[in-house]
Amino acid sequence: MSVKYCEALLQALAKYNDNQKENETLSSKSILEKVIEENSIKSSMPLEKLTKFYLKREFYLRESFFRQAHNIFSKHFDLSFFEHYTFIIIKPDAIEANAIEKIISCMKNNGFEPIHFREFKFNRHMISALWQYEINCWPIKRVEALSVLLTHAKSLFVILKKSEKTDVFACDFLCKIKGPSSQEMRKPNQIRYEIGAKTGMLDFLHFPDEPIDLLREIGIIFNPNEIKSIINEIKNTNKSLEISNLLTTRFTKDSSSLIEPEKAIDNISLFLQKYTSLSTTEIQTLLENKKWNKIKKIIEQTLKENPKAKKDWNQWNLIVFINECKEPNYINSQPMYAGNFFIKC
Repeated sequence: MSVKYCEALLQALAKYNDNQKENETLSSKSILEKVIEENSIKSSMPLEKLTKFYLKREFYLRESFFRQAHNIFSKHFDLSFFEHYTFIIIKPDAIEANAIEKIISCMKNNGFEPIHFREFKFNRHMISALWQYEINCWPIKRVEALSVLLTHAKSLFVILKKSEKTDVFACDFLCKIKGPSSQEMRKPNQIRYEIGAKTGMLDFLHFPDEPIDLLREIGIIFNPNEIKSIINEIKNTNKSLEISNLLTTRFTKDSSSLIEPEKAIDNISLFLQKYTSLSTTEIQTLLENKKWNKIKKIIEQTLKENPKAKKDWNQWNLIVFINECKEPNYINSQPMYAGNFFIKC
C-alpha cells in the first residue's frame, strides 16, 4: 500500500468522522465521477446503487478486482440483474458434513434455484483479498486458522436465481436470513440454522453482503475470461433442475464425515502418542492450552519425516480442533475502524 494511498484513506476516514452526509457529496460523488470518466466504466450498474455505504465504494474503486468485474458485468446486465441473481460459496466443511442436499433444499424453500456451479480452491492470496478489510484487524492466528480450513479442500461457487422479484436485491434478501456464525445465536428459519451448520469457522456458507460485494468477490475468485464464461452460463442456461441433481449427486455421501470436536481431540492425542516422542502429559497440556499452531507444526514435521504416518492422519482433526479454540475476531476483542465499518455492512 503506497504512502499516497494511505494519505487518501486517512483523509476519507477523517471526512467520514466529521460529517457523513457532507462526504456523500464532497467525496463520494466527485471520486465516482472521476473514475467513471477516466476508466469508461459503464453506467448500466451505477455504483451509488450497488451499496448504501459511500466509503465502501471509495475503497473498492481502488481495487482492480472490483473494477474489472464491474466493467465486464455492466456490458451485459443492468441493475435488474441483482434483483434475481446472487451466489453462495459452499465451503469445504459443508461438503465434508454432507450438507449439500440440505443447502439446495433450503435455497429452494426460499425461492432460489441453482443455475450454475464451479469448483475452486482458495489460496492464501484469495483469502487475504476476499476478507481484506476484516483480516486487517484480525489477530494473525485467526487469519492462519481460516487459511487452514479453506485451503484444505475445494469449495463450490453456486449461482442462484430468484424466481420472484422482491423489493430488495437477491443478495440482500439472503443476507437478512443467513443467520450468524455462532450456533447459539441462530433462530429457526435462518439458513444456517436450517442446514445444521456448525459454529464459528465451520458455518458452511459464505454470502456476498451487497451487489458491490458480489462483483468484487467474483473478481477476486475468477479471472476475466472465467467471469465471461460465467456470464454466458447465466444468460444461456435454463437447467436449474439438472444443476440441482448434479450438485446433490456429485457431492452427496452416505453420511457426514465431519469429525465431532471430542473425537478430533482424541484423534490428535492418539496420533501424537504414536508418532512423536511427546509424553502424554505434554500432549494433554498442548491440547488443554489450545496450542493448535504448535500442534500443527509438530504434525506437519512428523508427516514430512515419516510418510507412513499419513495413513493415520486426517487434516479435519486439526481443522475441527482449531475451530474449538475459538480464536478472537479482533485484536483486543475490538475491531479497528475500517474493519468495523465493513463488518457492519
